[in-house]
Amino acid sequence: MPSSNVTVSATFVEDSGSGESGVGTFIFNTDEGLSALGIAKPDAGASTELGDAVYMSGSISMVATDGGTATRIWNSNGKTDLRIYKEGTLTFSGATITKIELAGATVNVFSANIGTITGGVWEGSSSEVVLTATGTGKINTITVTYGSPAPTYAITLVFGNETVSYNLPYGTNLQAMVDAYIAEHGNTYQSDCEVYTLTGWDKELPDFVTESATYTAKYTVEHRKYHITFVNWNYELLDEGDYICGSTPLYKGMEEGDYGPLTPTRPYSVEQIGDGDHSWIRYDYEFTTWTPAIQDVEGPNSPTIYKATYESKQTGTEFENVEEGKTYRKVLENGVLYIYFEDKKFDSTGKKVE
Repeated sequence: MPSSNVTVSATFVEDSGSGESGVGTFIFNTDEGLSALGIAKPDAGASTELGDAVYMSGSISMVATDGGTATRIWNSNGKTDLRIYKEGTLTFSGATITKIELAGATVNVFSANIGTITGGVWEGSSSEVVLTATGTGKINTITVTYGSPAPTYAITLVFGNETVSYNLPYGTNLQAMVDAYIAEHGNTYQSDCEVYTLTGWDKELPDFVTESATYTAKYTVEHRKYHITFVNWNYELLDEGDYICGSTPLYKGMEEGDYGPLTPTRPYSVEQIGDGDHSWIRYDYEFTTWTPAIQDVEGPNSPTIYKATYESKQTGTEFENVEEGKTYRKVLENGVLYIYFEDKKFDSTGKKVE
């Protein structure tokens, strides 16, 4: 599937031989016929497998595939014929084929990929005809009538932001080509923010090419999500969530019962001063913002971690003294001196502060 703006073009033109009308004949029941096809005659009671060789007659080529048993030339008491078994195929191509006649003991066991076939006779108009055995076929001869090369048609497939163009002969199996393309490239593509999944086409995709046409793929769209975390000054997790592209991360704190609190907090800190062990400066912290500044999710390059940032303020200087076994604390709070004794607070004159 596409990942960028790309146009891919390919031209498929099948060999049309001389381009003249004619007849190709494949003979399997005579020594001369086998020799003309380059097939070795098997001994009596034995066989010669066709394999994947290409056999030619006139402008027509024939290729066989195996069914439940290998497609072969069989010699029964000196008489030879072509044996093809269920699900084996015979493919004819090379020019515009209009008729195929099968002669032999059993020829009414075939289906066709295009056109019609009845009693071993196929009729239609195609540059490629595939006959598939539905049972065991026993064939003496195959006669193929063909005409001028098949006309070609412009077929355009639009996959999102990618266009694929073909020039295809009449009768080409378009559905099979599209299935093969999707099997190779996949049925999805994605941007930083969306995932597109192929669901169909803007109009019905025919099995075979009969005219020039453009087919545009239809997709469902799923917005991609990115995991965002909010952490405190010490990287303690405060909040987290998944956000789709285009949305703005929101610090929820305790709103949903997770992590907390609504406004991030940081405990005060102290800095020891002087030579003694009982004097220090106290700093309190006030939340100011997130670093980096919160921004809309725009893809994998957007921030995924936001850290709480604080402003520090010196809020007091404490002097702790022990007199007559009792501990007093003198605290300078925002420039005002207070005395703490037994969890009670007094001003500098000794008056209790509520």
